[in-house]
Amino acid sequence: MIGTTDYSFDLPTSFCSVWDVFFMISTNPNRAQMGRLFAALVGMCIQGSNCPKYSLKDADPIGYGGLMQEWLQSQKFGPLDTLELGGKLFSFLSEHIAQKDEVEEAENF
Repeated sequence: MIGTTDYSFDLPTSFCSVWDVFFMISTNPNRAQMGRLFAALVGMCIQGSNCPKYSLKDADPIGYGGLMQEWLQSQKFGPLDTLELGGKLFSFLSEHIAQKDEVEEAENF
């Protein structure tokens, strides 16, 4: 639930957006940046919402995360809730990132 609406979450339509977030997380972001990145994951994975959309052209997950934080706050969804949900989505998406042995196996096909 976000506010009074029950949303579902799934893989984003473009996995490029997920890579943008994962690359930013690998740079050891500070807490404020991490909060924005987790909010960005919420926006990328939410289904059937009127929340802001991520721009693949801009490739700015931190800026997008700020927009999502504002949208989530307007839905009465606080920062701790965003961190918790974003962390769950990060774990979910981590399972879908190709692992080194999977890449090597695909190369040897």
